[in-house]
Amino acid sequence: MATGSAQKSGGREQLIAYLERDQLAAERSAPLPRARLRRSTAALLWALRVAVTVLGALVVYTFLVSLG
Repeated sequence: MATGSAQKSGGREQLIAYLERDQLAAERSAPLPRARLRRSTAALLWALRVAVTVLGALVVYTFLVSLG
């Protein structure tokens, strides 16, 4: 026997199947909530941001030094 959430999910999919094209586009364009990340994942993403910023600065510095 299906659970309540599975029935709701299946019912929603059936309703989406009957939507017109503009209604479907409006339904699919709804914003998603932010993902909940573990601290380690968030720290890794911040480290990646810092690394990209530093590497970008190095590229700009190297370009400016090569001009002069």
